[in-house]
Order: sequence, then structure tokens, then C-alpha cells
Amino acid sequence: MKHMTLTLLAGGLAMSMAGEAAAQSLDGRIYAGLNFGVQTGSQSLATNSVYDLYGEQGTLTFATEAGGGAMFDLAAGYKVYRQFSVGIGYSRVSSDSDGTVAGTAPHPLFFNRPRSFSDVVSGLDRTEQAVHISFGYTRPVNDKIDVMVYGGPSKFRLAQDIVGSVTAAESGPPFTQVVIQPVQQEQKESTWGGHIGADLTYKFTDLIGAGGFLRWAGGSTDIEVLGASNLRQEVKTDVGGFQAGFGVRVRY
Repeated sequence: MKHMTLTLLAGGLAMSMAGEAAAQSLDGRIYAGLNFGVQTGSQSLATNSVYDLYGEQGTLTFATEAGGGAMFDLAAGYKVYRQFSVGIGYSRVSSDSDGTVAGTAPHPLFFNRPRSFSDVVSGLDRTEQAVHISFGYTRPVNDKIDVMVYGGPSKFRLAQDIVGSVTAAESGPPFTQVVIQPVQQEQKESTWGGHIGADLTYKFTDLIGAGGFLRWAGGSTDIEVLGASNLRQEVKTDVGGFQAGFGVRVRY
């Protein structure tokens, strides 16, 4: 009985020491952050084309420019060796802009008498989602503050509202005006890019803190927008930009 009691005590002590060692081995290794911020910069989409009508050629242009927007950012990681870590993050940036459809249309009765038309399409939404795989290095400044620099590949998913087609109608004699009706559509594309940044953390306790980050993330892709005869044209657009955010930090 005495031997069994000693065995149970020894086993309990060993489990306690193992649990403490495991807790110490994870001390500060796991980290996570939730941020809100902004992305700066602008991305433009524009096409210029010609089409045939009434035995003549008309012109058609489409242009929109999406600015930066509000950003949501979430990241987590693990220190794999000393101050070196690997992590994964998710960010979402959204904005909206106006687009312009303009051009000229040949006259149905007279040659060389083109008529101009234009229309503004409001509320063209643009959403950029990205998954970031990060490799980082953390440098303590003091017992409360540390800085991590990181970088790696990023996979972007772009959803962009565009003018997919235009319907046109004559307004009747004397045919001096053309009435157009743009049709709005959503285009989606995916592409790979990269990111590089720095994150500063201030620890209120060993577990909870606050911090901010500065990051550049970007890539490019082709997206189809309005072209002549309602045939779409591929144009290049960049995704990402300079990003900044602030939020909560958790470490374990």
C-alpha cells in the first residue's frame, strides 16, 4: 500500500512537471491578432474600342477607378525556432466607385454626323480577399514591446463590378440622341502575389496586448470589362496596396 501511494505521488509529480514543462515550451510561441485598418491606393479599369453601325464606325469607352477602402485582418502563427515563426492570415478590403460609359454612334440617316452619348454607373463594388502565408522574425525591444518583420506569398481573390454590356436605342426623329442602358455585372478572378510588413506589439499582460502593423501586399490579374459590340476585353488590374491597421494581440 505504501509502495502504491509513493508510486501515485511520483506519477502525479511527473505529470505536473510535464504539464509545467509543456506550458513553458509554449510560452509566447502561439500568437494571434485581430485588426481593423485601411488600404491606400487606387486601381483603374479602362477600355477603348470601335464598333460598326449603319455602315460607319462608332466608339465606345468604359472607365472606373476604385480607391482604397476599409480593411479587416486576422492572423495567427507559431514560433518554430527561437524568434523565427510561421503564420497564416486573412484580409478583406472593400470599396465602391462610379464608372463612366461614353462614346459616339453613327447617325441612321446621315454620314459623318456622329452623336455623342455618356452615362454614369454608380455603386461598382470591389472586394479583395487575400490569404497570406508569413515567415517572420521577432525582435524584443523591452519586456513590454516587440517588433516582428515578416513576408511571404499571398493568394488574392478579386470580385469587381463592371459594366458587362450596353443596350442602345434611338430616341426617334430627328435621331439626334442615343439612349443607352448599361448592364452591371460582377467579375471574379484569383491570382498569386506577395506581402512584406512589420508588426509592433505592446503587452498589457503576458497574454493580452495591442498593436499595429504596416504592410505592403500586392499582385496583378486580368479582368474582363466592356468592349465593342458588347464583347468583353481583358485589361490588367492590380490588387492590394499599402495597408495599415491596429488591433488586439493574444499570445500563449
